[in-house]
Amino acid sequence: MTLFCITYPEKNRNILRYLREACDKRKIDFKIISPDEFDYTAPPEIAPGDLVYRVSISSDAMSVENFLLREDTITFYSNFDRALSTYAYYHYDFSVHAKAGLPIPKTIYHLPKNRDLLRRAVDYLGGFPVIVKVLGASHGVGVMKVDTYSSLFSMVDFLRRHKQDAVIRQYIDVVKSARLVVLGDKVIDSIEYTAPEGDFRSNAGHKPNVAVKEFSEEIRETAVRAVAECKVEFGGVDILVDKAENIYLAEVNFPCNFARAQALTGVDIAGLMLDYLLGKRD
Repeated sequence: MTLFCITYPEKNRNILRYLREACDKRKIDFKIISPDEFDYTAPPEIAPGDLVYRVSISSDAMSVENFLLREDTITFYSNFDRALSTYAYYHYDFSVHAKAGLPIPKTIYHLPKNRDLLRRAVDYLGGFPVIVKVLGASHGVGVMKVDTYSSLFSMVDFLRRHKQDAVIRQYIDVVKSARLVVLGDKVIDSIEYTAPEGDFRSNAGHKPNVAVKEFSEEIRETAVRAVAECKVEFGGVDILVDKAENIYLAEVNFPCNFARAQALTGVDIAGLMLDYLLGKRD
């Protein structure tokens, strides 16, 4: 039996280290498939019951995954049809959670060209400040707080010129944010971020303020529901908490960087992931 990880070997090193160690303990072969070196004319042989986990979110990695998956491949997708629709980035598909009635910040899902529509969007979001979130980045990069129409108009012109996908969201005065790791129908680990002085983003940078934290039942249930709505069985869920203790689902990340939580809490997330996949083989 083999776990095939689709990713770039020079990236996500901590994730790969944890997964490799978990495979070694369970006598599972571990192989990395690099999208940059993938040969579509001679793909690796994936046997029925082998495990596949795409670590990278790049379009090239998704293309490789789509090419390799079969109905008898073991993955974190809840069904095969959903596995073949991975070009819909789960952590950007905010409308899925809005339709499910989960508590997301108010969101405009596309940058309007028309400035009158931008003004209406700001009114709908509760006025300034608003958040412009560029899709495709992490660690708070591309999350921008906008306070005036002049700033918003110039920013939107720039993003549209450079063909950057973005959404506009309600600004939440965040006190803290939760990252919960969901596996199946359970939260298996969780950590808390707090914003550094002078920044509104709680998870900004590669060395954020982070601590071990167990969250309320409401937050845990929201996280589990959010992952299930994406039709996946594993994910990292980000939830914002404001000064009044209201909660807002920010996004679901699949795949997710679980290595930071594992290093901080000591929970063997990689091992639990493998045990879950092995359970699907039975």
